[in-house]
Amino acid sequence: MVEEFQLKPLTAESEAVWATRPLEFFAEVSALALTEPDVLERVSSALREWMRLGGYRVL
Repeated sequence: MVEEFQLKPLTAESEAVWATRPLEFFAEVSALALTEPDVLERVSSALREWMRLGGYRVL
């Protein structure tokens, strides 16, 4: 997903732990999708749509 959408860390925290804790990015994206979808839209409309459609679901 990160490579597909050419995404970068959203915050300094996720950037600092990018190599060892990549799920921190997913946590931030999930939080934005739930609480501030308009902000996520500005960051990446493709990522917002992926979240909206449930692309994160494994099953």
